[in-house]
Amino acid sequence: MKIKVVTAVWCHACLLMKKRIKELMKKNPSLNFEMIDLDFDEDKLVGLEVGKILPVYFVYHDDVLIKRFVGEKSIDELEREILHAD
Repeated sequence: MKIKVVTAVWCHACLLMKKRIKELMKKNPSLNFEMIDLDFDEDKLVGLEVGKILPVYFVYHDDVLIKRFVGEKSIDELEREILHAD
């Protein structure tokens, strides 16, 4: 499963979530996270509906978008959102 996460260096929730994502990656090594910076990775934002709230998560299974969610989450919430995205 691939998860694209759109963040920004000025976003406090994004900085917090990066730590939680690292913890989740240790717990679930099969998850593939791609971090995309809103201000520096414009080419990677093509086709993504980012909106106004960061961070934004795009969950893919077999290259098909199956879920989009936003905002700061606890590790448990993040894991639940991703692993039960079908």
